[in-house]
Amino acid sequence: MASLMLTPAEVNELCEPLTTPAAQRRHIARLFGLKEVPHRPDGRPLVRRTLLEKLYLESSDAKPTGKINWSK
Repeated sequence: MASLMLTPAEVNELCEPLTTPAAQRRHIARLFGLKEVPHRPDGRPLVRRTLLEKLYLESSDAKPTGKINWSK
């Protein structure tokens, strides 16, 4: 069973090339249209898998490739 939250490695992939937790939180907030992003005590963003799935499903050119192409 998959975790409800993205792992730190998945967050890093989502936010690449950003590496600082604050920059990652700002990027995720813009990406999902959120005012604030919840975070762990160490500052790293907490992202629910359902948010990512919703963004992927709402994408008009979504293709089930197993990996999201963020360049489009």
